[in-house]
Amino acid sequence: MKNGNSTAFLDVLTGFFYLMWVPVPLAFATYLFFKNKEQFVRFSLTFVWVNLLGFVLYYAFPAAPPWYVQEHGFEFIAKTAGNTAGLACFDHYFNITLFHGIYSKGSNVFATMPSLHSSYPVIVVYYGLKNRLGKINIFFVTIMLGIWFSAVYTSHHYTLDVLAGLSCAILGIISFNYLMLFNAQY
Repeated sequence: MKNGNSTAFLDVLTGFFYLMWVPVPLAFATYLFFKNKEQFVRFSLTFVWVNLLGFVLYYAFPAAPPWYVQEHGFEFIAKTAGNTAGLACFDHYFNITLFHGIYSKGSNVFATMPSLHSSYPVIVVYYGLKNRLGKINIFFVTIMLGIWFSAVYTSHHYTLDVLAGLSCAILGIISFNYLMLFNAQY
């Protein structure tokens, strides 16, 4: 599903950014595991908590992604298969089926609000800043902004989904820290 305004440069760049939602948090968790076990546990539990919040929200309030609306309008079609949408351009550019393989196995195409892809790098940035990791935080912020842009550019999420993902991450971080503080007092 090629956007009329897409370019090969942005197609490739956004594909690489969108792939980072998995390895960056995993690499960061591995770093924390070896450098600071307490922060590793907090990071991991925050990550799980944000996921649970996100799951509750998108199962309680299912929302169609932009590519679905572009293809089917606002008619609900149960068991709709996943779609690579704008990420098909990345696959096409490299003559591979990476994103096709990922999205053909998608379990719920109506789980776009909040965008958990957009939440994950927020958690990484928060713990990167909290752990005073210096210039690596510039990389983390760049990845975060790149994932946010990619989510919208590739028609996987609306801007509102990304903002909801950011809100979900912030709510998750604040509520987790509050629970830890409350637990430490008792």
